[in-house]
Formats: sequence, C-alpha cells, structure tokens
Amino acid sequence: MKSGCWAGRQAEVAGAMKFATTGVQAPRSPFVFKPIPALWLVALFGVGTAAEATGERYALVVGNGAYQDAPLANARNDAEDIAALLREIGFSVDLAVEVDRADFGERISSFAERTRGADAALFFY
Repeated sequence: MKSGCWAGRQAEVAGAMKFATTGVQAPRSPFVFKPIPALWLVALFGVGTAAEATGERYALVVGNGAYQDAPLANARNDAEDIAALLREIGFSVDLAVEVDRADFGERISSFAERTRGADAALFFY
C-alpha cells in the first residue's frame, strides 16, 4: 500500500467495525475513503485469498481526483489500494484513473457487458 494513504487494512476494518457496532464515528481523516464501504466489502465477500475465490467477480474502480474546483489529493492512491484489495479476494479489476467523460462512459459500458451473469459486480468511485 502507498505510504501516506492508509496505515493498513487492519486499521481500516477495525475502524469500520467500531463504527458499525458502537455508532461512534472515527476521527475525520483527509482521505476520501470512508470506513463503512470497507465493512461492506468484508461482510459481502469475506476475507480470503484469490485462490479461495469461486465464480466470476468483476470490479470497476475509478480514481478521479483532478477536479478543477475541488481536487482530491488521494483519489489515485485510494483507487489503487481498493483495486489491489479486490484482486486479493478474487476480483477481475478494471482500474480507471483520471479518465475523461468519454473514457468513463466506455468503461461503464464495458463493465455492464462483462458483468452479465457474473456472481458479483462492484463499482467503486
């Protein structure tokens, strides 16, 4: 994982679990990632390795952060880290970083075609 982005997956999951079980919000972070989606990923797909994965799992992960009015400093790092995590648990990942509107539309269309009949499809933006 990239330094400066996240301390590690255990800390993310622990923060998400604390929020989910106690309702106490973790301290605000400058990062775009929120703890609840990490909990959903673990709850939906479990913790395992790619070797344990069965069926077709597809993910489209988008990391756009170069917005003119409100740039996001960690969008690329967040997207790359999520993509790596999804690959570890058996997803075929299409990682799109700093894509324009036309490329974004093409990626969405391709993702929709690939995921027909898939066991799991996940979109992270």
